Amino acid sequence: MMNIQEAATVQVRYAGFWRRLAAYLIDAIIIGIIFRILVSIGTMGVVLASIISIFYFIGFWAGLGQTPGKAVLGIKIVRLDGTNIGGGTAILRYIGYIISSIIVYIGFIIIAFHGKKRGLHDLIAGTIVIVEHSPIQEAHSREEFESSIANMEEIQTEHHGL
Repeated sequence: MMNIQEAATVQVRYAGFWRRLAAYLIDAIIIGIIFRILVSIGTMGVVLASIISIFYFIGFWAGLGQTPGKAVLGIKIVRLDGTNIGGGTAILRYIGYIISSIIVYIGFIIIAFHGKKRGLHDLIAGTIVIVEHSPIQEAHSREEFESSIANMEEIQTEHHGL
């Protein structure tokens, strides 16, 4: 937990519409695979797949603040004060997802236009989605990448005279 002085120096970056959509698509692929496998066993499989889908989102949000899709893209759901969301907030957010879907996805589209990139489900649950360091994204920083390019160019010049 951060103190007030630390919180004042931290600049929050809100996750925008496209990054959040990409994270959702990754999650949709994961859920889709599970759904296809379970649907093949019949009606009970459809029910089980639906339950798993609900618990996938609520469970990951409540436990980690991010689904695997959000983790890959380095974004996390937090409360407005920056603390982790719990089970109750995750359930409320999921209900907001349903409402956002029912109203022709308008609840998701407003992310692109909201100052803090909040969708209807975020407004309902009192959450924001922020950009954070991702081990996957940070595997190679920009400096490491540029350094590697410079080293390759140096080696090429030394060995090939190019």
